Amino acid sequence: MKKLCLFLLAFCWLHTIYGQNEICYTYDAAGNRIKRELCCTNCLSGSQAEDRQQAPAVAASGPDKLKLIPNPTTGMFKLETEGIPADAQVVILDMAGKMCARRQLGDGQFDLSAYPPGTYLVSLQYGDFRKSFILEKSSR
Repeated sequence: MKKLCLFLLAFCWLHTIYGQNEICYTYDAAGNRIKRELCCTNCLSGSQAEDRQQAPAVAASGPDKLKLIPNPTTGMFKLETEGIPADAQVVILDMAGKMCARRQLGDGQFDLSAYPPGTYLVSLQYGDFRKSFILEKSSR
């Protein structure tokens, strides 16, 4: 019986120590979640813990401006970016999930003239950052 009580006491003690952890999220300037990590609220000093609970996290780094122009398009469009390297990966999918194009961002110019009118998903990725856009392609 003593062993059981000692085990329960140790279990409760460990639970209270590790029960103070929570998951903290980091967001980019556009509000997209870019990082998830385990943080310990009782490991922070008092003011840091209050700041963590009161203010949403915003990433200091990340792209400043992202634009997909023109939208809707008849074929040619440009992905305007600031703060994103030219070697970022861009994937274009149709609504059925079929990959239409995959290449590096480069100058940001893309051509969907060979594809039928409809809705496309343009996804940009570099490192931990990901951003997706909906692009409408019209016939006129």
